[in-house]
Amino acid sequence: MVRYEKAHKGETRQHILNAASKRFRQGGLAQGIGTIMKGAGLTHGGFYAHFRSKEDLIRESLLLASAKKRKVFADAAKRGGLDGLVSEYLSEAHRDRPDIGCTFASLISELGRLSRKSRALFAQELDAYFDLIASLLLDQSEAERRRKAMQVYGIMLGSLQLARATTNPETASWIMTVGAEAAIDLAKK
Repeated sequence: MVRYEKAHKGETRQHILNAASKRFRQGGLAQGIGTIMKGAGLTHGGFYAHFRSKEDLIRESLLLASAKKRKVFADAAKRGGLDGLVSEYLSEAHRDRPDIGCTFASLISELGRLSRKSRALFAQELDAYFDLIASLLLDQSEAERRRKAMQVYGIMLGSLQLARATTNPETASWIMTVGAEAAIDLAKK
C-alpha cells in the first residue's frame, strides 16, 4: 500500500472540494459520490478517506465556494460600490457559469432540504452576503440597511435564476437589466 504525505492528502481533499462544488452548482445536489470522484479523477473508494458523508462534502465544498465567490463580489463593490456588486452579480459571465457562480443562485431550493446543522451554516454564509450589501448602503439605520440588503439580494438572486431559466439571450439580458435597476432603485430609497 502506498502511503502519501499529509500535504498530498490535503491537496487531494482540496481537489475533491473544488470538483464537487462545480458539479453541485452545475447539476444539483443529487450528484452521486461516484460521479464527483470520477470528475475529480479519483476512485469512489477514496471518498471516505476525506469525508464522513456526502452531506459533509456538500457543506464543506459549497461553503468554501460561496466564500470565494462572495470575495469576488466584495472586490467588485470595492471598485464600484453597490453598482459594481450588482453589475458583477447580474453579469452574463455569472449567468452563463453556474458551476463557478453563486451557490445560492444555483442551489437555494435544494439547500433548504439539508440537515439543520448544514442549513445553519449556510444561513451564516447568507448573512455574510447581507452584511456585504448592507455595508454599501448609507444614511440609514442598521436595521433598515439589513432589511434593504435582504431585499436587494433577493432581487439579484431571483433575477439571475430567471435569466438562467430562459433560452432566449435577449430575454435573459432584459431580466438582468430590469433586476439590476430594481435592486439599485430599492437601495437608494
